[in-house]
Amino acid sequence: MRYEGEKLPNLLEMSDKVVYLGTFSKVLAPGLRLGYIIADEDITRHLQMTKEGVDLHSNNLTQRAVCEFLSRNLLPEHILKLREVYGARRHAMIHALERWLGEEVEMVVPTGGLFLWAKLRHVAMSIWRLLSGKMCSMCLELCFIRMGASLRRCV
Repeated sequence: MRYEGEKLPNLLEMSDKVVYLGTFSKVLAPGLRLGYIIADEDITRHLQMTKEGVDLHSNNLTQRAVCEFLSRNLLPEHILKLREVYGARRHAMIHALERWLGEEVEMVVPTGGLFLWAKLRHVAMSIWRLLSGKMCSMCLELCFIRMGASLRRCV
């Protein structure tokens, strides 16, 4: 899912020694438990036997629906639509963080993908430190309130 910049090279085009694993959960439906592999036939045969030893088979209905979707060549148009939707959401997230947190947030905004990295500059204690220090319970709620140019942490 790339929103800007030049197209990156496809790993499959760069070498014949690539094992490409993917899932349909991000491009078709969240939580869709169906993946795929593009690799040498010997590798795929070995992985198929390994998978059969673990869970016998993926859901037949899911496989059939995805197969139908792909055979109708609907994926390229669907991905273009996703880029538009997720691109707008990405832009809204960046705009909201800049508007409401301004200089209090440091962001790394990648040219593609579904995530961005944001770091609050004046927050002394991370959630990980809270969890590892056993300072929180199941109902811990962290909130950050904008007060002028600084953030105040309240627990």
